[in-house]
Amino acid sequence: MRRSRPIVIAFLQGVASRLKGIRLNATASSLAFTTLLALVPLATVAFAVVSQFPAFEKGLATLEEWLVRGLMPGTGLASCATRSGSLPSRRHGSRR
Repeated sequence: MRRSRPIVIAFLQGVASRLKGIRLNATASSLAFTTLLALVPLATVAFAVVSQFPAFEKGLATLEEWLVRGLMPGTGLASCATRSGSLPSRRHGSRR
């Protein structure tokens, strides 16, 4: 049993150096971003197909309401439009 402990430590050190070598954070964030880009068209096509069936109307209405509440929680376009009036305006061609 004592002999396996240095092997385990060496293995974990090797794994850590390998993960550092492949830049784990950058690789993981790249994969997450690519996955999200792929899911958007998939969800769009799925919603378009499902919306053609009247049996799913109630579920789609509930999903749409949930998405609107979740993605626009009080800071929607109306709020942005009112806040944009208080921003300082710049004339075209002026630089700071």
